[in-house]
Amino acid sequence: MRGQRSSSATASGGAPALLRVTLLGTALQLAPAPLVAGLGLPGICLALALAMAAQCAAVVWLLCRERRQEDADVSLVRAA
Repeated sequence: MRGQRSSSATASGGAPALLRVTLLGTALQLAPAPLVAGLGLPGICLALALAMAAQCAAVVWLLCRERRQEDADVSLVRAA
């Protein structure tokens, strides 16, 4: 398994960060709920779609940040 990178935030101990992303998504779904409830089902779907887009963007940002940190942590053994 030498040279393989983990592509999941949970494989590197990122579960707390993913939990925060999930909680953020829940808050983004619940906050506009009273405002979009008047629109009926399309309003609820809009709130869900916007929250999911924010969650996906946050996970992509976390994974990119993790990859940059892995690239910056070059050990002397691997560099030699």
